[in-house]
Amino acid sequence: MSIASTPVVNQLDGLDEELDTILTSFDTSYAWNYGSVKEGLRDLYEKAKRDQWNGTKQLAWDTQVDPEHGVIPEIINPLIGYAPYDKLNAKGQPVRIPEKDNHISGSLVSMANQGAANWPPAAFSPDYGLFFVPVSESWAMYYLTETDPRGAMGLGGKDEVSVGTMGSYISAIDYQTGKTVWKHKFRTTGSSRGAPGLLTTAGKLLFGGDVSGNFIAFDPATGKPLWHTQIGQVTNAPETYMVDGRQHILVAAGDTLYAFTLY
Repeated sequence: MSIASTPVVNQLDGLDEELDTILTSFDTSYAWNYGSVKEGLRDLYEKAKRDQWNGTKQLAWDTQVDPEHGVIPEIINPLIGYAPYDKLNAKGQPVRIPEKDNHISGSLVSMANQGAANWPPAAFSPDYGLFFVPVSESWAMYYLTETDPRGAMGLGGKDEVSVGTMGSYISAIDYQTGKTVWKHKFRTTGSSRGAPGLLTTAGKLLFGGDVSGNFIAFDPATGKPLWHTQIGQVTNAPETYMVDGRQHILVAAGDTLYAFTLY
């Protein structure tokens, strides 16, 4: 097997590029120059870039940016004084805790790799100023299995072993202080899967499912359950809509849709 380089002209931008091919005994060559051999894909990318933003006109390239400091002056930065923001370093980065790095003897970390909150959508109530998040509290041990940095590229040389979970919650967070106002813990434990997405309404209700297959209406101020029904594992954030002046709540459980009317 041999590798040959043939100069070609990219038809899209007119730039001379090297097209690397691998020549085999079967007279077959493999090309990775998508700009020239995959014109349809490149055209689609150019169209999306052109229609969504124009880098030559819509970005202020003459703006002087100091990479060592934040680009937002502190005098106008709305996050100054916000507790989670104040825990970041001068570059706006989370502060690393070396003791929590992967170690030969293992280091105990929470949350585990899937995070405290994942893709299920959160909800916000302007009436209470609370941000509601489905949370899973999990723990894992992180081990260093390869001490040679040459053999630990990317994710290599590191391993995660799940230890367990302390359960799943709905957490109500004050968006102005970052403090948790209340937490509702679901009774079912032993699973790292958190609760599905949430919905708040102008009628001052919070809707969501738990990890046991219940669909629940909560009091957003306290997290107290007001109503529930067993429909199976809720698989989406509830949605609300109006029909003939009556408000409905739509939610999915598995392959079934359920619609409830609020009287």
